[in-house]
Amino acid sequence: MNEKFKQPWACVGMSVLWFSERSGNNPGSAAIVTEVHDQTISAQVFDASTIGGKPVAGVRHVDDPNLRLHVDNDAGCWDYNDFDKRTKVGDYKKVAADIEAARLAAIEKARQPEPKKAA
Repeated sequence: MNEKFKQPWACVGMSVLWFSERSGNNPGSAAIVTEVHDQTISAQVFDASTIGGKPVAGVRHVDDPNLRLHVDNDAGCWDYNDFDKRTKVGDYKKVAADIEAARLAAIEKARQPEPKKAA
């Protein structure tokens, strides 16, 4: 296995394209990321053949060289949707970092004692 490949950044709730074929050449279906792992994601796939979506797990990125090694895996593969490819996925990283910074600031503020009121 190619341990050096690093899956592109993804987060839970992100919209991606899911491909049933490992080549990523078919049109793809809309999917929402439900879990992010080191080398794979899990997603809920929405296409014309499903109502409410179809869960898939162990989905590797379309560029992952290990994808071709797992021929018995029918999880398909994923890629960024066209909108995300145009708007730079790096923007997601910044938003995620800003959210985390705000969360940590709120925790720190909650830990500080309230100022005493003058009598």
